[in-house]
Amino acid sequence: MKNRKTAYIVQAAVGAVLFAAGLFVFPKDGAWAQFGACIGFGAAFLAVGLSNMVYLAKLSPEEQEKINDQKQIEVNDERNVRIREKAGHMVAKVMTYVLCVFVLILALMGAAQAVVLLAAGLLAVHLVLWIVFSNYYYKKF
Repeated sequence: MKNRKTAYIVQAAVGAVLFAAGLFVFPKDGAWAQFGACIGFGAAFLAVGLSNMVYLAKLSPEEQEKINDQKQIEVNDERNVRIREKAGHMVAKVMTYVLCVFVLILALMGAAQAVVLLAAGLLAVHLVLWIVFSNYYYKKF
């Protein structure tokens, strides 16, 4: 609980700093994109951090313990674990195809060779990681 409270305080402080930077630093330089980003992210971080601190302050320690136990059960539930595994697998599968198409588009657009090779290198890294993790989990289970 102390770690969560500290995290919320830090989040609110970062939000306040970003918000202040957006208000006082960036408008003078004419950097309107940075101004908007700092104001937006700062306000969001500040609001979320403060609302989470208020939420924690309203809960009794017994209620917090009960909620934490329920969250722990839901996180470790076999069905939820399997759903996360399937979702992660499908995301990786789709992103492989997206990255392949991205490399082809870069090559056809005449992008610099270094950029195309870098993107193709990501595919090679993906393949190597797939082999390493497959072997690891095959031996583990």
